[in-house]
Amino acid sequence: MENNCENLRSLTVNDLIYGENEKTFCFIIPSYQRGYRWDEKQVVKLLDDLFEFQAARKGGDLTVGEFYCLQPIVVKKMEKNDLLQKMGMDYEYRDDITYMEVVDGQQRLTTIYILLKYLQMRSPKVFDLVYERDVISGFKRGALLKSLTFNTEPTAITTSTADEYYIVEAFRHIKEWFERKEKVLKDNAIPNKMETTLTGETKVIWYEIPNDASTDCYSVFKNINNGKIPLTDAELVKAMLLNRKYFSPKLNDNVSNDKIIRQEQERYARLWDEIQRSLSNDSLWAFITGNYQFNLPTRIDYLFRIAVSQQDPVHPQKDELSLFSYYEKQLDARKNVEEKKQYIEEVFDSVRKIYRTIQDWYNNYEIHNFIGYIMTYKGKDGSSKISKIVEYMNAYEVTTRGKFIQNLKDEISKDFQKHTLQSINYEEHRKDAEKLLMLFNIVELNSIRSKFNFSVGSGGWSIEHIKAQHSKIVNETDRKDYLKKELDRITKIEEQFKEPHEEIKKIISNALCATTLSDEEFSQIAENIDQTVDGFDALDMHKLGNLALLSKDDNSAFNNSPFYEKRQMMLNWLKKPGRNIPYSTTKAFLKMYAVQDFSLDFTRWRKSDFDDMFAQQVLCLKDFIREYENETNE
Repeated sequence: MENNCENLRSLTVNDLIYGENEKTFCFIIPSYQRGYRWDEKQVVKLLDDLFEFQAARKGGDLTVGEFYCLQPIVVKKMEKNDLLQKMGMDYEYRDDITYMEVVDGQQRLTTIYILLKYLQMRSPKVFDLVYERDVISGFKRGALLKSLTFNTEPTAITTSTADEYYIVEAFRHIKEWFERKEKVLKDNAIPNKMETTLTGETKVIWYEIPNDASTDCYSVFKNINNGKIPLTDAELVKAMLLNRKYFSPKLNDNVSNDKIIRQEQERYARLWDEIQRSLSNDSLWAFITGNYQFNLPTRIDYLFRIAVSQQDPVHPQKDELSLFSYYEKQLDARKNVEEKKQYIEEVFDSVRKIYRTIQDWYNNYEIHNFIGYIMTYKGKDGSSKISKIVEYMNAYEVTTRGKFIQNLKDEISKDFQKHTLQSINYEEHRKDAEKLLMLFNIVELNSIRSKFNFSVGSGGWSIEHIKAQHSKIVNETDRKDYLKKELDRITKIEEQFKEPHEEIKKIISNALCATTLSDEEFSQIAENIDQTVDGFDALDMHKLGNLALLSKDDNSAFNNSPFYEKRQMMLNWLKKPGRNIPYSTTKAFLKMYAVQDFSLDFTRWRKSDFDDMFAQQVLCLKDFIREYENETNE
């Protein structure tokens, strides 16, 4: 988006209809644009969105904002010579019309036009929509659009081109949508209400590119559609805030006005680029968002949403163009250029401050780890997570760093007041167990002044049983395979550690020879192995000493594999630089917690390993959760 844009603002649909400066608009669709192709899904979504906005406004829901905002319309004003050169010397030029070449957004404009033709029963006034191809090739899209009325029957229209077909289909979808709504809601005033919403409460972002010989509309069109000119909410805000018309420096005898303006624009543009580059770091992004899948077109949108929330906590941020709407309103409220320029400086100062605070947190291992934990598990949606960041930023300004960190720890400890380390288990408290495992990683990393990597796939984090629940294996072939492997491993244990396991070996051998093996019989054998060889009972399997944190994708890869197979997979993963394996999980599978005799046996996870890791968990988590019921919080 060019920073010297002189006309980036929002216009209501009424503005499109009635024009400006006593001139109506005529939108010229150039031949380089593809034909109209909106299908039922896109048309119905627009209608549903408008209807939901109207219903929310009527119900007093202020979170939807004052206007429903559509994606940008990119245009370039056409002078008489430009128009005649494109449309032919015989084209009728009128002084009471402003002609605009549509560079991007013709699909939205066409759909709005069709919807207006259906809705405007009393006053069928719409903007003009003219296609260059109609003039060149004799197509009849323009004539077809003009012929549409509320009483038009779509099935009676004969179409000969793809564009005509999609126009008629869009009209049919609109007609059927209203008929369904009126029937279901028993309200024949729905069209009138929707007309009011569309014309007076719906805006388009209007981006008028410079009208000079150096601007090639086709090149701009290609750049937009190739993603080189991003028309995202934040980028539109950037273009508006860096608009040269808001910069009015005091002239210097030695420096031109234009040069001063460029210097100020470039200063803010460099800050913008610096922030964008920093937020591309997935580790930083995951820490400050808790790996929440924000539906944001760019990551810098997040910082601007934080900035808006700081200034106006109740401003609606549901609309994908809510940032543009907010800053446009704020600029409009400033009376003159100097006030607008001062406000723009305040906006960039606030965003810079947010950015620096996030960097400060990110560079401090304790703050990073604790805030990353809270952002991962606090707040059910994006708005609540942004509110949490705003809360911490406000507190950070007035609190010492030590006190700030202690407050974070106190907030985390509130999650576990109803549990003890002994009582918490996978089956009854799965999410809380997951939180404790992440907290265990965090506290261990704090002890070595290191940071937890919160970046994980969209599936998020999950709990892995270090010693798998083999009794849950259901496939007959997998059961036999497991028993064969266990028989081989137990035999090797006897040889290496002089452990007698004749009875369980005999039970396994008989099971392998049996023609059939019922679910109950297999479960008993698997549990017998857990108890006899490894010292586990059914309850121990689900307690913290047998649990580790993994991404859901990695957890799925482990399946119900025996410990020695999981450990080998883990060793292979650790050889790959980009794999995110939590620190404490790595230590568990490498048996780095083991201090007893069986630490030399890397083929199994035994109760002794469980006890050794649980002892470390107790040591790390004692400030956050009680170990036993009879202990009280400090």
